[in-house]
Amino acid sequence: MAGQNLSVKTYSYGGFNIDGLVLDSVFNTVTGDGATQTTNWKMNNNKSALPLTVAGFGGVQLFVFEAITDSISTAQADALIDYVKGGGILITSTEGTKITGNIFLNKYIGEALLCNTATLTV
Repeated sequence: MAGQNLSVKTYSYGGFNIDGLVLDSVFNTVTGDGATQTTNWKMNNNKSALPLTVAGFGGVQLFVFEAITDSISTAQADALIDYVKGGGILITSTEGTKITGNIFLNKYIGEALLCNTATLTV
């Protein structure tokens, strides 16, 4: 991945920041909202902003999703799965997050992608 330019979309229920400098050191140059970022991004905390379909990612190559205890719809979880299956990079912290039907999101995504967990250490 190093040396590639990636477009980024961020989403958080808590409105947290992500460190653009860390992502820049991993991916070389990362763009968010059409401009090169060299500092922190304020993550969008509008629940409706999480796409309901994979088309909602609109060419975004890297999606950072942070949620701890809130829940999302099955359609939103399926959109995340389709995004990864289509080649998108998903960085997520969703401990405790559930989808409709009281299923943990990590378990739902992991089973759909046939994996347990993936980590990135910088």
